[in-house]
Amino acid sequence: MDKSTYKRYLHTQQWQKLRFEVLKRAGGKCERCGYTPWKRGVLQVHHLNYDNVGHETADDLICVCARCHMELHGIAGKRKAQDNKPKE
Repeated sequence: MDKSTYKRYLHTQQWQKLRFEVLKRAGGKCERCGYTPWKRGVLQVHHLNYDNVGHETADDLICVCARCHMELHGIAGKRKAQDNKPKE
């Protein structure tokens, strides 16, 4: 999927529904570092990998704060997708 198609996909009802499911699952916390923002709309949904874009499930996604999201994209090419999974 090219970048412009991906950006259009992020505006679809399918993506918005899945995004909401992931945000709800996270319970208002970053699933990577545990940060709980004081303001709504701060958490983001990150693809653990881009293999299933358009057909992904909630298990392919993680709810993250902006800092973790930037870190994940900064290391995405250097680490395996499994390393992006939530810390337990």
